[in-house]
Amino acid sequence: MNNNTSIQLLDCTLRDGGYVNNWNFGKTTIISILASLREAGINLIEVGYLSRKHPQTQGRTIFFSLQQINDLIGDDATVQYAAMINFGEFAVEDLPCYNGFGVGTLRIAFHKEDFIEALQYCEQIKRKGYHVFVQPMSTLDYSQQELHNLLELSNRIGVDAVYIVDSFGFMQQDDVLGLLQTYKTYLDADVAIGFHSHNNLQLSFSNSQAFLMHAGNRKSMIDSSVFGMGRGAGNLCTELMVKYLNENYQKKYQLIPILEIIDNHLNSVFIQSPWGYSLPYYAASVHKCHPNYATYLQNKQTLGVRQLNAILSRIPQNKRQRFDQQLVEQLYIEEQNREINDASTLQYLQSRLKARNILLLAPGKTLITQADDIHNYISAKQPIVIAVNFTPQHFNTDLVFLTNPKRVIQINDFDEDNIIATSNLKNYKWRVNYGALVESGQTESDNATLMLLRLLAKIGITQLSIAGFDGFSADLHDNYYDENYINSTITEIFEERNKNIRMQLALIRKHINIQFLTPTRYV
Repeated sequence: MNNNTSIQLLDCTLRDGGYVNNWNFGKTTIISILASLREAGINLIEVGYLSRKHPQTQGRTIFFSLQQINDLIGDDATVQYAAMINFGEFAVEDLPCYNGFGVGTLRIAFHKEDFIEALQYCEQIKRKGYHVFVQPMSTLDYSQQELHNLLELSNRIGVDAVYIVDSFGFMQQDDVLGLLQTYKTYLDADVAIGFHSHNNLQLSFSNSQAFLMHAGNRKSMIDSSVFGMGRGAGNLCTELMVKYLNENYQKKYQLIPILEIIDNHLNSVFIQSPWGYSLPYYAASVHKCHPNYATYLQNKQTLGVRQLNAILSRIPQNKRQRFDQQLVEQLYIEEQNREINDASTLQYLQSRLKARNILLLAPGKTLITQADDIHNYISAKQPIVIAVNFTPQHFNTDLVFLTNPKRVIQINDFDEDNIIATSNLKNYKWRVNYGALVESGQTESDNATLMLLRLLAKIGITQLSIAGFDGFSADLHDNYYDENYINSTITEIFEERNKNIRMQLALIRKHINIQFLTPTRYV
């Protein structure tokens, strides 16, 4: 058994875990989680963010003042409490001097280009009596000289801890141990060394074990969250670390209260907005870029792994650490848009649709719930039926409009003469230019049904009917004709997606008279 007893475990569930639920834990849940973490004997509990960037909202763990946090904590002095400040989001003048109660530790997170100003900010906070933890995000990006300067400034200020931060979960064990050795060499002996990891490569637990093993008798801090709750791939699991520290470092943490947090509070959140290891986050880690790039591309629901990987590989090195939505949208459109001469396809489509009633089938759940109405319409009007990115089992389809490489395998048996594919897909006889069917700068403009409507407007269609263009529901099982199509579980973005599609659909309807055969959230 290791004799390093100067190890502290910092639980950041209420802060880092908040990326999953937009920090909307609710006051009752926050108080319950705090009580369970205290019962478990956790050394240091991070209650949330301290920020003036966000509006004051009850029940969230982003706080407008320290007093808001201290009101939740009450008079408890059995453990240490911390809050994190992203440098630039809270003025030091708005911090009261520490009076010995409530939050006594402030963690300051910052990007490399801000580290000198951020350390000056840390010094001002230190003068107000707080314990100060220095959190240099994406620590591996620092050169040796920059790291030496950071550690020397930390020594001069007299901070309480400096962290190794694996912001995007791509550190290997050699990376962690190399940084640890530098910290041990240049950081004063009374300054604790912390490690904050993310689990993109499934290495948080093993890297944390290696960190503690090589820290020796140095004061050490490990960050974790209950159930690994955190953005994307999540964090080191508090429950795993508690068991490990009890068995190997003579700790006496109580496991059951932590498991009760999972059972009573986090399981329900996980069902709605799961986190953990996934292919997109693995890819983001491989390319050493911000996980929001992977999230953004994943939510498109149109990319295969080759395309996802190709886009991530093209992000410039100097843009990888901070998410740039405009950049990734541009790269996405460039990847999708392979310019072709589509004149013959447009002519073919015009000849197929001339003087015909047209029915578009989008893959919404109402194709099942309103099936009788759709069949009655087809029987009465005898339309040419065009399905969008799928071939429905219960309706005869004349044409398929195909934009999504992930759906190709599902329509392999369909006659190729009846497939109209966009130019991002190869090996199809009839193809149209992808880029001509999206609106530059408009989020969700590459929605396949919107693209098809623009294509039909382009060839002169002035009226048609649609079924199954339902819009997104927070109930995932209510979204698709086939639940295998569910590819995004981040329900918080669904209403924004509905809004964006609704706005663009309104513009298209100025050119096409659209009859909706089934209920829709887009009107």
